Amino acid sequence: MSEVEHRIWKVLRGEQEPALCSQLLGIKMLEIAPGGGRMKSQYQPTEAMTNPRGFVQGGFVTAIEYKCRKVEKLCSPSCGFL
Repeated sequence: MSEVEHRIWKVLRGEQEPALCSQLLGIKMLEIAPGGGRMKSQYQPTEAMTNPRGFVQGGFVTAIEYKCRKVEKLCSPSCGFL
């Protein structure tokens, strides 16, 4: 079992806090289907992430997508972590 897998599952079970970057971006991992290639996450932007018109800045959206895709990749069967 890899250290990355171990941390992800602990976060999902609520035994460990998410990484600081996930907390900053407001990402919450809700579910990862082992071997199923499916992940469910939740994102709640804060006012600090918006421009003066109230829209979330694109850089934050990109960072959130990157973070979610990284977890998805780490948990895919082809990476051998499951």
